[in-house]
Amino acid sequence: MTYALHLLVLLQIYFLVAASLNLLIGYAGLLQVAHAAYYGVGAYAGTLVTMKLGVGFFRRSPAAGWPLPS
Repeated sequence: MTYALHLLVLLQIYFLVAASLNLLIGYAGLLQVAHAAYYGVGAYAGTLVTMKLGVGFFRRSPAAGWPLPS
């Protein structure tokens, strides 16, 4: 993976985390202190499934908590 693509992927991931926090705290007024823990558990589960089972992104998406594209 090239460096620019790596930065683009990280930028998108951080954008999703920031947008979800904006929804929770900004619009709903809820204080979510475990948001980073959910993010970390999903990333850890996705990594374990990829490394141990050798599956690709779309097959491991449900393990990380991401819905499959329709």
